[in-house]
Amino acid sequence: MAERIEMVCWRDLIDHAVDYLGASPSGEARRDARRASLEALRDLASAGEWHYYYDRWRLNLVGAYLSGTVDYDHTGGASERLLTLTGGVWPAWAAFGTVVMDNIPYEVASRLSDTALTLTENANPGADLIGEPYHIYRDTYPLPCYFQSVGSVILVNHMITLLPEHPNAWLERQRVFRGTSMPRTYTVRGDPQYMNTLSLSFFPAPDIAYQVDMVYRRRPRPMLVDEYSTGTVSTTPGSAVVAGSGTAWTSRLGGTVFRIGMDPTKPVTGKPGPNGPALERQVVSVDSPTQLTLDDVAEDNLSRAQYLMSDPADVETGAMYSALLRGIEAQMAKSRRMQDRAQAEGEYVKALIRAREADSRSFAEEQGGTTRRPWPVRLRDMPISGDVS
Repeated sequence: MAERIEMVCWRDLIDHAVDYLGASPSGEARRDARRASLEALRDLASAGEWHYYYDRWRLNLVGAYLSGTVDYDHTGGASERLLTLTGGVWPAWAAFGTVVMDNIPYEVASRLSDTALTLTENANPGADLIGEPYHIYRDTYPLPCYFQSVGSVILVNHMITLLPEHPNAWLERQRVFRGTSMPRTYTVRGDPQYMNTLSLSFFPAPDIAYQVDMVYRRRPRPMLVDEYSTGTVSTTPGSAVVAGSGTAWTSRLGGTVFRIGMDPTKPVTGKPGPNGPALERQVVSVDSPTQLTLDDVAEDNLSRAQYLMSDPADVETGAMYSALLRGIEAQMAKSRRMQDRAQAEGEYVKALIRAREADSRSFAEEQGGTTRRPWPVRLRDMPISGDVS
């Protein structure tokens, strides 16, 4: 069985908050504990540029398309603002594209078929057109759902770093230069197609297919499942498959932390409790309402064992976990208007400072950002600084 670091789940955070409150795990106390843990995790993620939340993402840009000609029927046809293509097939991404006719860009509202698009109500020619030359491009792409901020954006094909710019500057450039070429700049703005989502918009719009690599800072994975333990489970040594009896597992349980206690006949508790986990793994997939697959094999042959599933707390336990617990305590003290809430907030601030110190992962950061050379300097490259007099 592969080793893995300690896992923390939402149930652990709720138990900690209830213990801090010194209350019985009633409905009201657990409701406050859920709220406090969610708010504390959100605040912690925004309280520093944690290395744990940096991720890499590959984006495949599509090139412009311009085969055939188009007819535009403004009103009264099969669809309002209908753009029909002759001599070509609209690409699959056309619903997210911009059509340029007579050097004027128009955003696409929908792709109806391989030969039919509709344009938006606010951006269209306003009158019928026949046999019009055109080109269509896509310059805007949605960012990952958990996106928070962007680092370097690199055009892989040409090994260049794209330059960031304000959305105003991006729009000014796009409206002056309506052609396509190799992208040089990008901006981050609200996505025009998806609610509550940010997007990357490139300038110039790509003329051919490009690949873009970027490092971005993400938000934590949402915690939705605090506890699921309906039914019982069976495991087989050397197998990652878990069989359920009386379970009703759904896909929303994918990625949850799966635990079986030291005594499989009793309910599972958190690690400080009397029946902490003997088996702790993550659910890779929910195969059916009565079968799931873990990220590693089980060691024991168990039958009709009690279990617990809960969403993971998306923090790095080495540096961030203690600060998260102090944040939960501060949130509970504030929501319950405790007399010692100022002290709890002070403890959270101190834990946050220690967490940021622990998150300094490289010698360069400790030295104020100075990067040491990873290879020796050749003699012909000397001197690397001015003479000393």
